[in-house]
Amino acid sequence: MTAQSVYKEKWNEALKRGEPRYLRSIVNIAASEFRDKVRNGRPEFVSEFVDSLHGGDIWIVESAISAEQVDTIRKTTLAFRANHPASSPKIIEGCPNFHEIFDGSAAPFGGYKATDHSSYFFRWNGDSHGLFGILDEVWNLAKIVSGRAPNEFSSNTPKDIFVDRIQVIQYPAGIGKITTHTDPAITMKCNTGIYLSTYGVDFQQGGFFVARGPRQPVLIDPQVKAGDMALWYPNLVHGVEPIDPDKSVNWNLTDGRWFLALNTVESHLAKERHATKHAI
Repeated sequence: MTAQSVYKEKWNEALKRGEPRYLRSIVNIAASEFRDKVRNGRPEFVSEFVDSLHGGDIWIVESAISAEQVDTIRKTTLAFRANHPASSPKIIEGCPNFHEIFDGSAAPFGGYKATDHSSYFFRWNGDSHGLFGILDEVWNLAKIVSGRAPNEFSSNTPKDIFVDRIQVIQYPAGIGKITTHTDPAITMKCNTGIYLSTYGVDFQQGGFFVARGPRQPVLIDPQVKAGDMALWYPNLVHGVEPIDPDKSVNWNLTDGRWFLALNTVESHLAKERHATKHAI
């Protein structure tokens, strides 16, 4: 039995008891230890991890990527943005890599609102930016613990409905945020994000939170640094509190909070896309 099969079986068992909604605790683990335990697929760790995420814990995998790789990702994203006008194409066959500014002026999506500058990269466009090469080792681990094969979805294009997508997000100082929401757990059993900035260094206020109960946000960012990876069950109520809200807003600056999301999403060719939704 493959490692992912062991995780899939455990998830099927756990989800018969329903889905978690609120934060329980934070679990820290070194990247090397996490990698070895995930790939070994020993039943005791599979049970520990799945029961933990299903119970509402968020896992912080320390130093999942290096400081040099964090710097490369940020510089690569800034260069991409400088060389391509902002756009908002649908994820259909031939969709290019693109970046988009959400300035808060549009109607909320699914009842929630994001204010950020996001850049999106897809596998079918090749890896001239080198991002997939940096991220696939840790992304494969996230797929395994979700009960998926490490390379599952890697050859998919929009006609296959489920596609891999890298999203690099800048939450600019003075305005960046995401209101409280939950995500669908259709393809992956854990949201997977990598920190590209550090609380107290790159920004001083706000950041990622997970709710411990209705209207009880717990700020996670002070306990995490750039290069760490966060894993949590998508249905946990979460968001991003306003970043340095007292600062002047300037979308041309590169300040604020930076974060990278590794997602397998539904293309716009899906008959009915499962949406992120506002939550309390």
